[in-house]
Amino acid sequence: MGKKAKALKTGTPRLKDLKEFEQVFSVEGGDLDQFQEVLASSIPEIGRKLAKTQYPQARNALMGSLNVATNINIMLDEQIQVNNYHQQRRVLSEYNGFDNLLWTTTDKCGNSKTTDFQDLYETPRYEIIVRVTAPLKSKEELAKLGVK
Repeated sequence: MGKKAKALKTGTPRLKDLKEFEQVFSVEGGDLDQFQEVLASSIPEIGRKLAKTQYPQARNALMGSLNVATNINIMLDEQIQVNNYHQQRRVLSEYNGFDNLLWTTTDKCGNSKTTDFQDLYETPRYEIIVRVTAPLKSKEELAKLGVK
């Protein structure tokens, strides 16, 4: 059976009815290279659109888009070190407060196995999150707008 529609309120809202606006959107990927490929491919396309447009508002919007794509791409290259197989062990051990080390364990049959922090974790997953927030204005400003 379907969800019952919630009746929406009418009239001037009260302060207790209002809350900060927040929406979260996320995209997941199993490989950081997927995100980097999307961004690397989008930068030239934004540049082509920028070269074609004559309107100042459109140029400003495209320049903003180009800036965002470039910044995310740079951040992914510089900040996400766990993507590199050889750095994962160091990053994960330091995250847990350990020196980059290996240890040896021996099972009941006397078989030895060398382990490191990389062995303790599943394959990393990557998620890009966009959080949209709109804070409420001050109580004084809301009161001027009729909110009690």
